[in-house]
Amino acid sequence: MAAGAPFPGEERYVRECITDVAWWSSA
Repeated sequence: MAAGAPFPGEERYVRECITDVAWWSSA
């Protein structure tokens, strides 16, 4: 999903989303 992102900011958004999900999963 993050691969070949059409927008530069999308990668950051996706990475933040993954980090947030991982944080909630470990919480």
